[in-house]
Amino acid sequence: MNIVFTTDENYIQHLNVALISLLSNNEKHQISVFILSAASGELFDDILRLNDTYSCNIKIVKIEESQIEGLKISSHITLGAYYRLLLSQVLPEIDKALYLDCDLVVQSDISELYETNIDDNYVGAVPDYFFHEYVEVDINPENQYFNSGVMLINLIKWRQDNIQYRLLEYASARGDDLLYWDQDVLNKIFEGSWKELEWKWNCQTDLFHKKKRESNKSLGAVAMTDAVIIHFTNKTKPWHYRSMHPMKKEYYKYLKKTNFNRYIPADRSLITIVKKIFKIILNKPTY
Repeated sequence: MNIVFTTDENYIQHLNVALISLLSNNEKHQISVFILSAASGELFDDILRLNDTYSCNIKIVKIEESQIEGLKISSHITLGAYYRLLLSQVLPEIDKALYLDCDLVVQSDISELYETNIDDNYVGAVPDYFFHEYVEVDINPENQYFNSGVMLINLIKWRQDNIQYRLLEYASARGDDLLYWDQDVLNKIFEGSWKELEWKWNCQTDLFHKKKRESNKSLGAVAMTDAVIIHFTNKTKPWHYRSMHPMKKEYYKYLKKTNFNRYIPADRSLITIVKKIFKIILNKPTY
């Protein structure tokens, strides 16, 4: 299996967690991991040592950001978000890959996902739970909008159709209109040419909300019992003290297996502790 991650120096800890969750639950498979980054090489020393622990081949692919300079960023979204638009160029040796975000954990075997036939589509992906809110980009509202945190990618078709050029051209031309950065770009260029995958392969945070689980019991059941990949999609992440995500413990289970095992959330303080206690007492958790 060819697995791709992208990261910058801010997400090294979370990449470690995602990677160990993947490898520890897929030990019977031969896995090649490609990590796209412009970050300093020594930041990946611990990750590269995993080659000796698991049946894997981890490679750091150095990204030159000159091709994506000037694209829309924000206070928490860096140019690293656009690295995956370069996949067909920077990974010329592979024809198929599974892309994974760093803010997720893999709970079990993903070979079924990897072997899914996506026909002649550019990617296989799971719909975004709130796709109907994305009105800034000119996507037909009758079409689905996918979450790009888990994508099974047909790199042969990307190269045949010169997708990298189209992605970068759209990102540059429509930068001011992009609400969700590269995800908007991918959805526009792949509109009508992506295959919908089962929700269990990308269980987004909103699926775990109590009210939403009650309003859609089938999806709620998938999130709570059948999730293979848990994707922490909202702004509040499991590494934040204030997070009350019911699967937060899964992040820390794998964090304990990394050299970041003594991590203390930066937002943990007397004030946030008291706020969290009162929220529990008043029965206001959203999960």
